[in-house]
Amino acid sequence: MSGEKKLTKRPMRIILPLMLWLGIILFARGFIPGLRGRAIRNDFAIYYVSALELREGINPYTTEFSSTAHHAGLEIKDVTKSTEPPFALLLFEPLTSFLPFTAYVIWQTINFFSLCAALIILLRGDSRFSRPALWTLAAIAFAYPPVISHFFYGQSKLPILLMLVIAMRFLSVAGSDRTAGLMLAFAGLMRIYPLVLGGYLVLEGRWRALGWMLAGVFAGVLATTALIGPINCISFFQGLSYLTEDKWTAMSGDNAPLAMLIRSLQALSITSTLSGSTQHLILILINVLLLSFTVRATLAHRLGEQQAVMPILSLWVTTAIVLPPVSWDYDMTLLLIPFACIALAASRGEASRRSIVMALLSYLLIAVWRFSGIRDSEQASSFAGYVLRETASLSLLCAYYASYWFVLDSAAEAIPLWQVPMVALTRMFGSTSPKLKASSIEVAG
Repeated sequence: MSGEKKLTKRPMRIILPLMLWLGIILFARGFIPGLRGRAIRNDFAIYYVSALELREGINPYTTEFSSTAHHAGLEIKDVTKSTEPPFALLLFEPLTSFLPFTAYVIWQTINFFSLCAALIILLRGDSRFSRPALWTLAAIAFAYPPVISHFFYGQSKLPILLMLVIAMRFLSVAGSDRTAGLMLAFAGLMRIYPLVLGGYLVLEGRWRALGWMLAGVFAGVLATTALIGPINCISFFQGLSYLTEDKWTAMSGDNAPLAMLIRSLQALSITSTLSGSTQHLILILINVLLLSFTVRATLAHRLGEQQAVMPILSLWVTTAIVLPPVSWDYDMTLLLIPFACIALAASRGEASRRSIVMALLSYLLIAVWRFSGIRDSEQASSFAGYVLRETASLSLLCAYYASYWFVLDSAAEAIPLWQVPMVALTRMFGSTSPKLKASSIEVAG
């Protein structure tokens, strides 16, 4: 009788991933042909024209590239200057030797294989999932709305996803600090915010990996400066204020906590605008609070606790996405890392219920934002419309809480938030004072 049940269950396990992948293939049949026209539009066109100007000796950070875009046959909306890191443009520059469409096909191919490779590495972790269940998770990852947005805009985050996954795997293996550090450096040079993971290396005493990361960044900065000139590199940092202009924070697609707060204050008629200095102060306060929570969860685990490496690193990846003043839905493709870690841990019964619920809620909320159609339309004037408009930001916050609780709930002990700086310094500098240790630990509630 039990044998008959197993025979019945097996086809049922296969049906779900088959149905999901069939749906993805049907969606792709309509989605991919529509991408042909995206080769000349944001965001791929921004990378192309920025790198093209760099190749032609034009500073893409100070010169409006409408003229260059027009001559290249590109149609760029809203954006007038580049905000891409110089190292990223330097790597992209060889693609400008091709016509935009050919370069676009190469670029999207890189994105596709980066996603596939990252998922293979992530889902090969220790789990009790059957093979059909892993195929189901892969299908859910491909259907993740930020992934769809990423391909639609021809974005650049999927190679970063792969680099971070590789770095995390090497950090979880003894004796691989050099490779992990250099991979983090490479990702950081391309997008800056992956360097936030250096905080993890400091707290965990991974000095060799940190040293290689800093050495890689230093070498990359020197090489970039030598190849494109110091003026272009300096102009990049001077032009970053362009990212926080009101026209960007007003868009619900900017799901950073700072942008959500500004829009909320405006929606409640508390203020119509905030000065640049006030925005900077609020950003600092938000980031200090978020980093305090991240550090608290990290300190809840013992140094060298091998089982906690991937969960803690996934929290730092989420933190790296949340901290910048600007974050868009396609940046959330990096959340596939904590979501995969939570799913694998759940299969072993090692993920807390609230972390699982928050991860599912995050996925649902970004899907609502992506497919509801309301986004920045005039329909968002009512309270319900306002909530729907902010579902992308709420999704990002839910993802952070999912990652945070995933790490914290698997620890036996946690410290009060106000003791985080003291305990962090104790760990970093190796204090062994029994009095300090006894006063800084309490059982997690």
